[in-house]
Amino acid sequence: MRRGFTLIELLVVIAIIAILAAILFPVFAKAREKARQSSCLSNTKQIALADLQYAQDYDEMMAPAWTNVATGTPGALCPSDGAYRLIRNQLIMPYMKNTQVFLCPSVSAPCTCCNPFPRTYQIVENASQVKLGAYTMPAETCVWAEGRTYLIVHTLAAPNDIVSYTYATVHNDGQNISYADGHSKWVSKSNLPQVRVTP
Repeated sequence: MRRGFTLIELLVVIAIIAILAAILFPVFAKAREKARQSSCLSNTKQIALADLQYAQDYDEMMAPAWTNVATGTPGALCPSDGAYRLIRNQLIMPYMKNTQVFLCPSVSAPCTCCNPFPRTYQIVENASQVKLGAYTMPAETCVWAEGRTYLIVHTLAAPNDIVSYTYATVHNDGQNISYADGHSKWVSKSNLPQVRVTP
């Protein structure tokens, strides 16, 4: 005689599957974010190397944050007047030839200000037009960071007046940072205020 499953047995199986799903889904989500973090880290590494290649071609001078297209005058901060500027992303583009490198896979709303192509990485203000030899601790000095604003500078200068962590801690409560010596690494939110941003 054939015997089917009882209602209790089916409910037990469904309960076990639900428990396993509740345990595994967060793990899968964290693993997916870890993969995006690794992809983003590769992006910041490529940006840092392109920056150094630019400097080698321009008398060891780091690229300016932006340059006025009409006059060629460099500046440290991208102005908010809406005028078109040739900014650092474009200046180092010949060394990468790929606009996708400037997009973090975890950020859905990249910045488009003062730039013809979107980006999710920003130069630190103090890294504009600095001689490579001026860096006293290049392996500890941030030149590029994730974010739509110069948040990491504001964080260090005024730790009690943090603008926002919305874009700065997109990867497992931290962000990827590239340094003046060309390497990149992930830094946790708690360690962001300790990152050097001056040569």
